[in-house]
Amino acid sequence: LRLAPNPPGFTFDSPVSFHFSARSTPSGALTGLEGAFSLGAGAFDPHDPDNGGPVAIDEATGEISLDPQGRYKLNRVEILAGPTHVRFAGLVAPPAGPDPLWRISLHSGDILMTGARPEEPAAKLDNVDFEAHVDAADKTFEIDKFTLRGPRLSGDFGARFHITDAGPEVKLDLVGAGSLMEALRLWPTFINPDARKWCLESIRAGELASGTFKADWDAAAFNAVMHKQAPPADSVDGRFTLRNASAVLLPGLPATSGMDATGTIT
Repeated sequence: LRLAPNPPGFTFDSPVSFHFSARSTPSGALTGLEGAFSLGAGAFDPHDPDNGGPVAIDEATGEISLDPQGRYKLNRVEILAGPTHVRFAGLVAPPAGPDPLWRISLHSGDILMTGARPEEPAAKLDNVDFEAHVDAADKTFEIDKFTLRGPRLSGDFGARFHITDAGPEVKLDLVGAGSLMEALRLWPTFINPDARKWCLESIRAGELASGTFKADWDAAAFNAVMHKQAPPADSVDGRFTLRNASAVLLPGLPATSGMDATGTIT
Protein backbone atom coordinates (compact mmCIF):
# COMPACT_ATOMS: atom_id res chain seq x y z
CA LEU A 1 0.00 0.00 0.00
CA ARG A 2 1.45 3.36 -1.02
CA LEU A 3 -0.12 6.32 0.73
CA ALA A 4 2.20 9.05 -0.63
CA PRO A 5 5.09 9.60 -3.05
CA ASN A 6 7.32 8.85 -0.07
CA PRO A 7 5.71 5.66 1.22
CA PRO A 8 5.41 5.02 4.97
CA GLY A 9 7.65 2.63 6.84
CA PHE A 10 5.15 -0.20 6.54
CA THR A 11 3.17 -2.12 3.94
CA PHE A 12 0.21 -4.46 4.05
CA ASP A 13 -1.45 -6.56 1.41
CA SER A 14 -4.84 -7.25 3.00
CA PRO A 15 -7.91 -6.62 0.84
CA VAL A 16 -9.86 -3.63 2.19
CA SER A 17 -13.59 -2.99 2.05
CA PHE A 18 -15.62 -0.22 3.67
CA HIS A 19 -18.89 1.66 3.42
CA PHE A 20 -19.82 5.01 4.94
CA SER A 21 -22.81 7.31 4.96
CA ALA A 22 -22.48 10.92 6.13
CA ARG A 23 -24.60 14.01 6.62
CA SER A 24 -23.49 17.62 6.75
CA THR A 25 -24.80 21.15 7.00
CA PRO A 26 -24.86 23.42 3.90
CA SER A 27 -21.59 24.93 5.15
CA GLY A 28 -19.93 21.52 5.19
CA ALA A 29 -19.94 20.75 8.92
CA LEU A 30 -20.32 17.03 9.58
CA THR A 31 -23.52 16.22 11.48
CA GLY A 32 -23.79 12.46 11.07
CA LEU A 33 -21.63 9.49 10.17
CA GLU A 34 -22.12 5.73 10.11
CA GLY A 35 -19.79 3.23 8.59
CA ALA A 36 -17.92 -0.05 8.79
CA PHE A 37 -14.64 -1.40 7.50
CA SER A 38 -13.05 -4.79 6.97
CA LEU A 39 -9.53 -6.02 6.18
CA GLY A 40 -9.20 -9.56 4.90
CA ALA A 41 -6.42 -12.08 5.34
CA GLY A 42 -2.97 -10.69 4.60
CA ALA A 43 0.26 -9.54 6.16
CA PHE A 44 1.37 -6.33 7.85
CA ASP A 45 5.07 -5.66 7.32
CA PRO A 46 6.64 -2.93 9.52
CA HIS A 47 9.96 -3.31 7.66
CA ASP A 48 11.61 -3.86 11.01
CA PRO A 49 14.41 -6.46 10.88
CA ASP A 50 14.09 -6.94 14.64
CA ASN A 51 10.40 -7.74 14.43
CA GLY A 52 10.82 -11.16 12.85
CA GLY A 53 9.26 -10.27 9.51
CA PRO A 54 5.69 -9.58 8.40
CA VAL A 55 2.81 -10.20 10.82
CA ALA A 56 -0.04 -12.22 9.34
CA ILE A 57 -3.63 -11.29 10.17
CA ASP A 58 -6.77 -13.24 9.39
CA GLU A 59 -9.23 -10.37 9.61
CA ALA A 60 -9.78 -6.89 11.05
CA THR A 61 -13.21 -5.32 11.30
CA GLY A 62 -14.89 -2.38 12.99
CA GLU A 63 -17.61 0.23 12.95
CA ILE A 64 -17.47 4.02 13.23
CA SER A 65 -20.12 6.64 13.94
CA LEU A 66 -20.47 10.25 15.07
CA ASP A 67 -21.94 10.76 18.54
CA PRO A 68 -24.07 13.80 19.59
CA GLN A 69 -20.96 15.59 20.92
CA GLY A 70 -19.24 15.37 17.53
CA ARG A 71 -16.81 12.64 18.58
CA TYR A 72 -15.92 9.67 16.41
CA LYS A 73 -17.11 6.50 18.10
CA LEU A 74 -15.31 3.24 17.38
CA ASN A 75 -17.43 0.14 17.91
CA ARG A 76 -16.66 -3.57 17.84
CA VAL A 77 -13.14 -3.22 16.49
CA GLU A 78 -11.64 -6.70 16.23
CA ILE A 79 -8.26 -7.90 14.95
CA LEU A 80 -7.73 -11.65 14.52
CA ALA A 81 -4.53 -13.56 13.79
CA GLY A 82 -4.91 -17.23 14.62
CA PRO A 83 -5.52 -17.48 18.38
CA THR A 84 -4.15 -13.94 18.85
CA HIS A 85 -6.92 -11.38 19.02
CA VAL A 86 -7.52 -7.77 20.06
CA ARG A 87 -11.01 -6.36 20.63
CA PHE A 88 -11.68 -2.77 21.67
CA ALA A 89 -13.97 0.23 21.42
CA GLY A 90 -13.63 3.91 22.18
CA LEU A 91 -13.79 7.54 21.14
CA VAL A 92 -11.68 9.94 19.10
CA ALA A 93 -12.55 13.57 19.85
CA PRO A 94 -11.39 16.30 17.42
CA PRO A 95 -10.44 19.79 18.64
CA ALA A 96 -13.49 21.66 19.92
CA GLY A 97 -13.88 25.20 21.19
CA PRO A 98 -10.87 26.37 23.17
CA ASP A 99 -9.37 22.84 23.30
CA PRO A 100 -6.88 22.50 20.40
CA LEU A 101 -6.13 18.82 21.07
CA TRP A 102 -7.28 15.59 19.48
CA ARG A 103 -8.18 13.20 22.31
CA ILE A 104 -8.29 9.40 22.14
CA SER A 105 -9.92 7.08 24.66
CA LEU A 106 -10.04 3.30 24.12
CA HIS A 107 -11.02 0.30 26.25
CA SER A 108 -10.56 -3.43 25.79
CA GLY A 109 -11.73 -6.33 27.88
CA ASP A 110 -10.34 -9.06 25.63
CA ILE A 111 -6.74 -9.17 24.35
CA LEU A 112 -4.73 -12.34 23.79
CA MET A 113 -1.17 -12.21 22.41
CA THR A 114 0.25 -15.65 21.62
CA GLY A 115 3.88 -16.58 21.14
CA ALA A 116 5.68 -17.72 18.02
CA ARG A 117 5.65 -21.33 19.23
CA PRO A 118 2.60 -23.25 20.57
CA GLU A 119 4.34 -24.10 23.84
CA GLU A 120 4.93 -20.44 24.70
CA PRO A 121 2.39 -18.98 27.15
CA ALA A 122 0.13 -16.26 25.78
CA ALA A 123 -0.31 -12.83 27.34
CA LYS A 124 -3.95 -12.44 28.39
CA LEU A 125 -5.36 -9.00 29.25
CA ASP A 126 -8.95 -8.44 30.32
CA ASN A 127 -8.97 -4.79 31.38
CA VAL A 128 -7.03 -2.30 29.26
CA ASP A 129 -7.55 1.47 29.17
CA PHE A 130 -5.78 3.85 26.81
CA GLU A 131 -6.03 7.63 26.87
CA ALA A 132 -3.88 9.94 24.77
CA HIS A 133 -3.88 13.33 23.10
CA VAL A 134 -2.34 14.85 19.98
CA ASP A 135 -1.23 18.46 19.68
CA ALA A 136 -0.93 18.97 15.93
CA ALA A 137 0.51 22.47 16.27
CA ASP A 138 3.24 21.31 18.65
CA LYS A 139 3.77 17.99 16.80
CA THR A 140 3.32 16.09 20.04
CA PHE A 141 1.65 12.77 20.85
CA GLU A 142 1.30 11.96 24.55
CA ILE A 143 -0.06 8.85 26.25
CA ASP A 144 -1.77 10.11 29.39
CA LYS A 145 -2.90 6.69 30.63
CA PHE A 146 -2.22 3.17 29.44
CA THR A 147 -3.12 0.55 32.03
CA LEU A 148 -2.98 -3.17 31.33
CA ARG A 149 -4.51 -5.75 33.64
CA GLY A 150 -4.82 -9.49 33.24
CA PRO A 151 -5.10 -12.62 35.38
CA ARG A 152 -1.30 -12.89 35.68
CA LEU A 153 0.05 -9.57 34.46
CA SER A 154 -0.31 -5.87 35.21
CA GLY A 155 1.36 -2.78 33.86
CA ASP A 156 1.15 1.00 33.53
CA PHE A 157 2.70 2.87 30.63
CA GLY A 158 3.20 6.53 29.83
CA ALA A 159 4.94 8.12 26.87
CA ARG A 160 5.54 11.38 25.04
CA PHE A 161 6.65 11.74 21.43
CA HIS A 162 7.66 15.13 20.08
CA ILE A 163 8.65 15.69 16.44
CA THR A 164 11.44 18.25 16.05
CA ASP A 165 13.51 19.40 13.10
CA ALA A 166 16.31 17.14 14.35
CA GLY A 167 14.02 14.10 14.70
CA PRO A 168 11.71 12.54 17.30
CA GLU A 169 12.19 13.13 21.03
CA VAL A 170 10.83 10.31 23.19
CA LYS A 171 10.02 9.84 26.87
CA LEU A 172 8.89 6.45 28.23
CA ASP A 173 7.74 5.40 31.70
CA LEU A 174 6.81 1.76 32.34
CA VAL A 175 5.91 -0.13 35.52
CA GLY A 176 4.91 -3.80 35.53
CA ALA A 177 4.67 -7.05 37.47
CA GLY A 178 3.42 -10.60 36.97
CA SER A 179 4.22 -13.49 34.67
CA LEU A 180 7.63 -12.93 33.10
CA MET A 181 6.74 -14.97 30.00
CA GLU A 182 3.56 -12.97 29.42
CA ALA A 183 5.47 -9.71 29.88
CA LEU A 184 7.94 -10.76 27.16
CA ARG A 185 5.04 -11.11 24.71
CA LEU A 186 4.43 -7.37 25.10
CA TRP A 187 8.05 -6.15 24.86
CA PRO A 188 8.19 -3.54 22.03
CA THR A 189 10.58 -4.59 19.27
CA PHE A 190 12.36 -1.22 19.06
CA ILE A 191 13.47 -1.20 22.72
CA ASN A 192 16.81 -3.02 22.95
CA PRO A 193 15.95 -5.61 20.26
CA ASP A 194 19.04 -7.73 20.91
CA ALA A 195 18.17 -8.14 24.61
CA ARG A 196 14.56 -8.84 23.66
CA LYS A 197 15.64 -11.56 21.25
CA TRP A 198 17.87 -13.21 23.87
CA CYS A 199 15.10 -13.16 26.47
CA LEU A 200 12.52 -14.66 24.10
CA GLU A 201 14.91 -17.42 23.07
CA SER A 202 16.45 -18.17 26.46
CA ILE A 203 13.99 -17.54 29.29
CA ARG A 204 11.68 -20.45 30.07
CA ALA A 205 9.74 -19.36 33.16
CA GLY A 206 9.64 -16.94 36.07
CA GLU A 207 7.80 -14.15 37.81
CA LEU A 208 8.51 -10.45 37.45
CA ALA A 209 8.13 -9.37 41.06
CA SER A 210 8.62 -5.74 40.02
CA GLY A 211 9.95 -3.89 37.05
CA THR A 212 10.37 -0.27 36.01
CA PHE A 213 11.78 1.35 32.90
CA LYS A 214 12.28 5.04 32.20
CA ALA A 215 13.81 6.64 29.12
CA ASP A 216 14.31 10.26 28.14
CA TRP A 217 15.80 10.43 24.64
CA ASP A 218 16.44 13.55 22.63
CA ALA A 219 16.56 13.26 18.83
CA ALA A 220 20.19 12.12 18.74
CA ALA A 221 19.69 9.51 21.47
CA PHE A 222 16.54 8.13 19.85
CA ASN A 223 18.32 7.88 16.51
CA ALA A 224 21.08 5.93 18.22
CA VAL A 225 18.58 3.52 19.77
CA MET A 226 16.88 2.91 16.42
CA HIS A 227 20.28 2.07 14.91
CA LYS A 228 21.24 -0.31 17.75
CA GLN A 229 23.71 2.14 19.26
CA ALA A 230 23.93 2.97 22.95
CA PRO A 231 22.17 6.17 24.06
CA PRO A 232 23.66 8.28 26.87
CA ALA A 233 23.79 6.27 30.08
CA ASP A 234 21.77 8.81 32.05
CA SER A 235 18.91 8.68 29.51
CA VAL A 236 17.82 5.18 30.58
CA ASP A 237 16.95 3.77 33.99
CA GLY A 238 15.55 0.26 34.32
CA ARG A 239 15.20 -1.87 37.44
CA PHE A 240 13.75 -5.34 37.90
CA THR A 241 13.36 -8.16 40.41
CA LEU A 242 12.80 -11.76 39.25
CA ARG A 243 11.55 -14.72 41.26
CA ASN A 244 11.92 -18.44 40.47
CA ALA A 245 13.21 -17.77 36.97
CA SER A 246 14.40 -20.45 34.54
CA ALA A 247 16.71 -19.66 31.61
CA VAL A 248 19.27 -21.16 29.26
CA LEU A 249 22.29 -19.06 30.19
CA LEU A 250 24.65 -20.50 27.56
CA PRO A 251 23.85 -22.30 24.29
CA GLY A 252 23.97 -26.06 24.63
CA LEU A 253 23.56 -26.09 28.40
CA PRO A 254 20.37 -27.15 30.20
CA ALA A 255 18.14 -24.47 31.66
CA THR A 256 19.07 -23.14 35.09
CA SER A 257 15.97 -23.05 37.32
CA GLY A 258 14.91 -21.49 40.60
CA MET A 259 16.82 -18.25 40.11
CA ASP A 260 16.01 -15.09 42.06
CA ALA A 261 17.67 -11.97 40.72
CA THR A 262 17.66 -8.19 40.74
CA GLY A 263 19.17 -6.00 38.07
CA THR A 264 19.41 -2.61 36.47
CA ILE A 265 19.35 -1.43 32.87
CA THR A 266 21.30 1.66 31.81
